[in-house]
Amino acid sequence: NRQYYYPNKPEEFKHTYMYSVEMMDWMEEEFQVPYPWGKIYRNVPVADFLYGAMENTTSTIFTDYYLKDSREALERTYVGTNAHELTHQWFGDLISEWNGASHWLHESFATHYAKHFERSVFGEDYFQWERNMEMRRAMSADDKNDLPIAHSESGSSRHYPKGSFVIDMLREAAGGDEAYKKVINAYLKKYAFKHVDTHLFQLEFMEVLGLNLDWFFDQWVRKGGYPIFECDYTESTGQVKINISQIHDQSETIGLFKVQMPIQIRFADGTDTLFNASIDSQETTLSISNTLGKSIQYVLFNVNHALYAKIEQEKTTAELLAQALEAKDMIDRYLALAELEDRPLKEKRNILLACFENESFFAPRANIVKQLANDNNSKSQELIMKSLLDNDVRVRRAVVYHLEKVSKKIQPVYENLLLDSSYANIKMTLEKLIEEFPESKEKYLKITHLDAQKNDLLNIAHLSFKAQDDDSFAISDLIDYAGPSFEFRTRIKAIEALTDLAYQGDDFTFLLIDASVNFNRRLAGVASNVLMSIENQDLLIEALEKGDFDKNERKRIEQLKTKLGI
Repeated sequence: NRQYYYPNKPEEFKHTYMYSVEMMDWMEEEFQVPYPWGKIYRNVPVADFLYGAMENTTSTIFTDYYLKDSREALERTYVGTNAHELTHQWFGDLISEWNGASHWLHESFATHYAKHFERSVFGEDYFQWERNMEMRRAMSADDKNDLPIAHSESGSSRHYPKGSFVIDMLREAAGGDEAYKKVINAYLKKYAFKHVDTHLFQLEFMEVLGLNLDWFFDQWVRKGGYPIFECDYTESTGQVKINISQIHDQSETIGLFKVQMPIQIRFADGTDTLFNASIDSQETTLSISNTLGKSIQYVLFNVNHALYAKIEQEKTTAELLAQALEAKDMIDRYLALAELEDRPLKEKRNILLACFENESFFAPRANIVKQLANDNNSKSQELIMKSLLDNDVRVRRAVVYHLEKVSKKIQPVYENLLLDSSYANIKMTLEKLIEEFPESKEKYLKITHLDAQKNDLLNIAHLSFKAQDDDSFAISDLIDYAGPSFEFRTRIKAIEALTDLAYQGDDFTFLLIDASVNFNRRLAGVASNVLMSIENQDLLIEALEKGDFDKNERKRIEQLKTKLGI
């Protein structure tokens, strides 16, 4: 592998490209097909790249925003993107889609295998959290329209996270990982250096395993939407009655779903009954033996988020507390905690405190911080104090985000976050402390001065506070940050800072015009919206007319003028 970096920032190499060797070995083992392109594979960062990253045969180009030192890597690493683009050397370059409707055969697989590689290095809890985020992003898109994965206009949320999740379910439908891997191996070998579509991929399950998966591809790939299951249970002598209804709206593109739903019945004596419910009709009723008449703590439907589905189930506080404390999988404990957010503190406080001690992954711990941050109970406040010193930056951040008032007792520990390992934590802490203790602004700015010189986004916050005191040098530096010398995320933050300061100098106007015609739509959108608020329209018109724009930029300028009504 050849991994490129800027020679003046050698410290970024290690943390940007960590696990690069491992992921190449992992993928060759996973696919049982060697890397197809000889001995060379490159990662090349470039400035102001239009996308996050883009694979090319033997080489990936990615935005230099991903170049991270040890502290910046606390927020986001290149590992997932690196693995995603490497997967494309097989799914996208070795085999390629016939058309846009088959685009998921590139992006869903790259997302899926990146997620599974990250599981191998970051652990099971990380994997479950990623699947949860995939489901949330994909359902947001599915709630807007019924487009299927296999459609050219389905959009990123279905081509990437939804497809990735569907492939997880495909593994199970194929009979498990080993059977699924046999199909993938045969598929890659058979269609090497050829084009594929969804039908050809599906046929491999029939040819390799003798398995007809028409039903699966029809409901999950060729049709849209997702199932909504209304679930409950009742107890009677010697049995537990399980009731499941499919309550989603049906249409030409969304029908009844056929699934195997994993269900757990948790009894008060600590034992479990685990089973899969076969669901293929509007109403499903099952009777589960409970001959000993054990007391039920909770019934968990769709264990470990195995299905891409929404579960609607009325749960008592006691059931949620038991699930939060005892469910096997982190994501099921987290979801119970999230559902407890609107329940009275006195009913949940002690269990939340116990759950915090049991958890190692950040998400449940951060959620508990959210629920207890403003509880005046002494044990809750002890937990918040402890969380300010937590090893995970995201747990410490949860305190800063959710704590409404910094007491005098907690203030000294809270102020320690001004020297946090995370630049994002320092920025949030600085803003919160200056808001609460404005008389200490100069003190806090002095403490964070050295770190601000190392991180642009923290420095923009620093400069914003100085500019509030009419510091002309701070304004000048913010103007610089808003200009083309910096990547689009930094420019956006600087533009937002100057806008909050109500600054409308000519120099800012020209930079906004430059940003408004940028090829990056996120930057252009922010700049265009700010331009609409400029009071001196004559200056704006003059600048638009005199600007040196190329053909494409001039076209965007005309669109902007129409939007501005000039």
